[in-house]
Amino acid sequence: MLAASPAVAQQAKFLKKHGDWSSYVSAGTAKKVCFVVAQPRDQAPKNVKRDPVYFYVSHYPADKVKNEISIKMGYPLKPGVPVEITIGDKKFKLFTKGEGAFVEKKADENA
Repeated sequence: MLAASPAVAQQAKFLKKHGDWSSYVSAGTAKKVCFVVAQPRDQAPKNVKRDPVYFYVSHYPADKVKNEISIKMGYPLKPGVPVEITIGDKKFKLFTKGEGAFVEKKADENA
């Protein structure tokens, strides 16, 4: 899970900018990781103290994982508290770990 693995993000090689998204590939890690990352255009509530928020969509070819959604929230999240995000007209349920929220259902990875 990329948001839980800062070492991968720090060693990533920038590939290209695609609108709001930037694409990267891991560099110097045992398994290849490809991902796109973006920051939200808007956040609510506005008065929350936090580090930057990042949305990730990751691919782990060796593990046959595609389109894994994760979010780095910029502050520690309470374990076990469900998170729901809406992208367009689709809703996704995520679980929390540290500062990250990760897709719960594998089927949602290709939604």
